[in-house]
Amino acid sequence: MNEVFLLDVGSGKLVFAVGNKSDSGVYNVKNIASCEYDGYYKGEFLNPDGLEESVRQTIAESGYRGKISKLYVGVPTDFVKVRNNQVKNAYRSSRTVTDDTLDELYARGNIFDGDADYVAINCSARGFILDNKFRCVNPVYESATYIDADLTYILCSKKFCDIIERVAAAIGVKKVSYISSFWATCVQLLPADVRETGAAVCDIGFSNTSFGIVVGDGLECAESKSIGGANIAGDLYQVLDIPYASACTLVNKANLYQETDNGSCYNVVVDGKPQQFNSFGVNRIIQARLDDFVGFIAGCLAQTPNFSSDVVYLTGGGIAGLKGAAAYISRQLGKRLETIVPDVPTYGKSYYSSVFGTFDVADKLEKSKNVLKRFFDKFRR
Repeated sequence: MNEVFLLDVGSGKLVFAVGNKSDSGVYNVKNIASCEYDGYYKGEFLNPDGLEESVRQTIAESGYRGKISKLYVGVPTDFVKVRNNQVKNAYRSSRTVTDDTLDELYARGNIFDGDADYVAINCSARGFILDNKFRCVNPVYESATYIDADLTYILCSKKFCDIIERVAAAIGVKKVSYISSFWATCVQLLPADVRETGAAVCDIGFSNTSFGIVVGDGLECAESKSIGGANIAGDLYQVLDIPYASACTLVNKANLYQETDNGSCYNVVVDGKPQQFNSFGVNRIIQARLDDFVGFIAGCLAQTPNFSSDVVYLTGGGIAGLKGAAAYISRQLGKRLETIVPDVPTYGKSYYSSVFGTFDVADKLEKSKNVLKRFFDKFRR
């Protein structure tokens, strides 16, 4: 069974994983490790020259010592653009839709080859309408004389590809394939029936947050903002004038369910000495930052007036350990928040959503010879 080699690029950490997934859905994770690195900000790596060493370290800490012929790379939303296109095709008589039919539609819909700064890496369908009446996500084996395809194309920054491919070449990787990690998280972690009419997903990471509307197997939109869990600790560091490490500890101790000033305190060691911080005051500092997440999500929703839902699906490790954070955002947003995690023993945590969502797509590509794999091959650099 072919092994998948995955490098998931996060805003604060790199994750390297090796393994595969059985036909019955059992994960065989042979190697996995995560390492902190300098990250990125607004579509630029903060230390591109140091990326190779960070990747080498992550691979080494996973325990993997062999060669990597093909590396799948999870691309963050900061480095991608989502573009939608509608393609229509009429036939002289009714015909059975095949993979080749979809290949033709996907190829016709790709009008983005002329982009100087981006290259198409993913294509998927938000849905198909057959003969102006029957809507579905996968029309293969259906019969139709007319097909109306709503397609999503994800474009990746060529600058990102160039940096990754220089690193890949330096460590002996022959081929690199790119997958939008946010798209993969949406389509792999949410059931098909939830995605059929559209679902809002928010991924809050270390220093970056992604938001998008997933419809079928595609994205209606995807946006990112340079705020994450690290900003919460950063606020405490600045306002309380304490070391950043102590601020991180304070975040882990915080409990936002405590909403009144009853004189309670959080106890944290600062410079080797125990200190107390008023719980209510600390919570107000944290809530002020969470309001930024609320504003970002609300702003994205306001830009999609045709989409309406009482639920926002939340994932990512940025605020996963902060007690009461999701409840606070839900209350301020006026929406129900439902946390989604990968259905993987040992790794069923929000932190691993991007890793295993992308891993699932990569594993399917390794095994499949259908339209999806062929289309990815077309756009591989």
